[in-house]
Amino acid sequence: MEALADEQPVTAAYLQYSLTEENGRRTAEDDVAYWGERPMLPHIFRFLALRGVVAEVTIASVPIRFTAGTRKLVAAEARRAVCLLREGRLAKADSLERVG
Repeated sequence: MEALADEQPVTAAYLQYSLTEENGRRTAEDDVAYWGERPMLPHIFRFLALRGVVAEVTIASVPIRFTAGTRKLVAAEARRAVCLLREGRLAKADSLERVG
């Protein structure tokens, strides 16, 4: 909310991971992202064993035009902007890709 109060632009963006074929049947959802109740240490070792992890950052080309003033409504509008960006329904700047 501080960014809005200070009239600073807020831009939608998202980060998407994928794996190259050399990782076999492993998936970014299970072996890159950490979620749920899984133990952290085994996850870290699985992640470090991966080869060809691709991280792509996509940023919208224009800031979000907020219409709401409450924190919850602003969060909902920001989430919608990210969803539209992922669906290709919001203009995006050039994507940045890093393969490691």
